[in-house]
Amino acid sequence: MPRENDRKLVHFEVHALHGERWVIDLAVQDGDLALERGRQLLQRADVHGIKVWKEIHDPASGQTAGSC
Repeated sequence: MPRENDRKLVHFEVHALHGERWVIDLAVQDGDLALERGRQLLQRADVHGIKVWKEIHDPASGQTAGSC
């Protein structure tokens, strides 16, 4: 059984483009919820783009990696 500090921590951020500025709209651990929020934001006229960013942190090594 893995120890608590051996587990990788995962979260998702939904970034919305308002004009020329990216704003974090939501940060959650549920990827499906993040994607759904991104779809909702795309329906808004004031949002010009969406990024859903997945971030993985490894407490054992202290390293963090992310991808869209």
